[in-house]
Amino acid sequence: MSEEPTFTISEVAMMVGLTAHTIRIWERRYGLIKPQRSAAGHRRYGLDEVQLLQQMKQLADTRGITLKMAALEVQGGLPAPSRGGDEGGASGDVLKDDSPWRAAADLLPQPILLLDPSGRIADANVAFARAGGFIREKLRGTRFSELVDPYDRSKASAIWRDPGHARRGWELNLRTPMGSGLYSFDCWPLLSRGHQVLVLIGRELSRAGMELWPAEGEYR
Repeated sequence: MSEEPTFTISEVAMMVGLTAHTIRIWERRYGLIKPQRSAAGHRRYGLDEVQLLQQMKQLADTRGITLKMAALEVQGGLPAPSRGGDEGGASGDVLKDDSPWRAAADLLPQPILLLDPSGRIADANVAFARAGGFIREKLRGTRFSELVDPYDRSKASAIWRDPGHARRGWELNLRTPMGSGLYSFDCWPLLSRGHQVLVLIGRELSRAGMELWPAEGEYR
């Protein structure tokens, strides 16, 4: 029987859609793969390692999550093994993330956005990125008004022109790579580390083609 095939780093780069440089960085930074070495010292990757790289890239691209979170998910929710030994019996069900707000927001089904005082997107959760077909990291710094239909932009700008005022049921038509849709947003001012941001918590009203009445007290 023949041995399992292995591939050079240039072959893996072509199969996965990454550069060889990026694969080396992922290997060092996330500990996801450990290629064998040929007699000449060149990296040789097996099919399992190619599939892991493909899964990691797909998660990062389609769900808009960070590469670190993609690596954790591919590895079954466990952090990469520490070279210093056991980390004290942490539960395998616990995800470690440098951004607690993002980890918590990603557990919620509602699309959530953080806007800075100029109306630019400071961050978004996975639900918003997935619903709109965005890569989350590319949303940062984008003006929220650019995602809003032109006839709704003046209404949208009122959200950050008066940031100290909470709003409920603020309905806006959004245009995203996934198509147009009517959303209802609850907008809440938040002071974080001396900086004011706006939290937008949304729900989609129209893409399903159903007429939904706003809850009591919501704006139309």
